[in-house]
Amino acid sequence: MADQGCRELWFVDRDFSDWPLGDRATVDELTRWAMGHRRLVLLAAHYDAVQRQHPRWVSWRRQWSHVVQCRAADEADVEALPTMVLAPGVLALRVHDRVRFRGRLSFQRADGVRDRDDLDAFLQRSSESFPVTNLGL
Repeated sequence: MADQGCRELWFVDRDFSDWPLGDRATVDELTRWAMGHRRLVLLAAHYDAVQRQHPRWVSWRRQWSHVVQCRAADEADVEALPTMVLAPGVLALRVHDRVRFRGRLSFQRADGVRDRDDLDAFLQRSSESFPVTNLGL
């Protein structure tokens, strides 16, 4: 993604439990990508699995918090939340069957625009979530 000039990434899933977010290669690639003025948006029902299963990514996020935005879907939208990776202008990957990992990969700009429009509807009803640090008394 960094080599292709992608300025924005969207990761969407209910909980990211099956994603390789914590893998060293993923974190290294995200670091390369984040160097320029970039934006990564995660949209999920909750981030419990991310905290438990992906400590390397959680640590990376602390350093790159100015690039990463984590949002929680509205409760009414959780069942309809897609599993998706979107890099506008580069690719759109949408998983239709999470059990068999079947879906659609497209490099067509029109598919990315359509998927981005779908995500905008979820985003408008979502809220900030998964703070970088927890302040307590």
